[in-house]
Amino acid sequence: MKPVPKKIFPPIYALALLLLSIGLGKYLPVLEIIPPSFAAVGIVVIAVGSLLNLWAFFLFWTHRTTLKPYGEPSALMKSGIFRVTRNPIYLGVVLILFGVSIRAGSLSAFVSPAIFFLLCEPLAKLKQEGYFLFCGGPLPT
Repeated sequence: MKPVPKKIFPPIYALALLLLSIGLGKYLPVLEIIPPSFAAVGIVVIAVGSLLNLWAFFLFWTHRTTLKPYGEPSALMKSGIFRVTRNPIYLGVVLILFGVSIRAGSLSAFVSPAIFFLLCEPLAKLKQEGYFLFCGGPLPT
């Protein structure tokens, strides 16, 4: 019997890292690198990340394909935001985490977006490249 590989579930990590970012910014601020007067910038970045996610969710829904990270897709997304990035949901989450970090203002809060990117970027590339090879198509550049 083969061992079952552990799967990374990005929404769980995103929520945990969001809470970590808020906690680090509020209770363990290492160094204030962004003054409170720039809090609105963080809110704008959070809004952009949220809208990016909503746009991607809408496209998944209209193409009737799965949102599950380990689900079997029924369509290769090539329109809308997918013309710009192959992983708009991951990008949206990184923007949300980055916006929360800007809002918190401390250096320690910026650990979360970096961790999320380092965890999910290799996973997304591996799954995406495997899908393109399976479909017989060229890998996007």
